[in-house]
Amino acid sequence: MSLASLAWTIASCGGVLVTDAKPPGLRDWAESLARIAPASLTSTATVAWYVTGLTFVSEIGSPLWLSYSTFVVERRYGLERVVWRLG
Repeated sequence: MSLASLAWTIASCGGVLVTDAKPPGLRDWAESLARIAPASLTSTATVAWYVTGLTFVSEIGSPLWLSYSTFVVERRYGLERVVWRLG
C-alpha cells in the first residue's frame, strides 16, 4: 500500500467520522439489509453493513492512487519508454 493510498483511506474514512458527511443513502441501505437479521442483532448487523459500505467507498479511490504510483515509478526509472516486440 502506498503512502498516497493510505492517506486516501484515512481521509475518506476519517473525514466521514469527523465531519459527519455520510455518503447519501448508506445508512438506509445498511438498515434495509439488517432487517433480515434476528431482532436482537439488528443494531449489530446495521453497523456491520455500514462499515462494509464505508470500506467499499474508501476502496473506490485506491486503484487511482495505485495507477498513479506505478506511473511515477515507471517514469522515474525510464520504463515507460520500453517498446515490447514479439518475435
